[in-house]
Amino acid sequence: MKFLAIPTDHIPQWTKYNVPTYALGYFSNDGSYLLIDDAHPVSTYEKWLGPNKDILQELLSKSIRYSKEEIEVLLMDSTSIWYKGG
Repeated sequence: MKFLAIPTDHIPQWTKYNVPTYALGYFSNDGSYLLIDDAHPVSTYEKWLGPNKDILQELLSKSIRYSKEEIEVLLMDSTSIWYKGG
């Protein structure tokens, strides 16, 4: 499984206000990234962006891709923004 960390300051307000699952997302400890699984087709990302779908490529280029193994390590690293304790 792959993951995508999207910088929250690049996520449009429309998405933050109109996509119910946004608030339920998995955010970094500092709130700067939203982590989602990177298994969605382009059409899902476009729907998620709504009227802002033209920024999809820019948003993806500013995002960080992680493997499952990388995320598991970061979740246990006390110096990581993804640290969840253990």
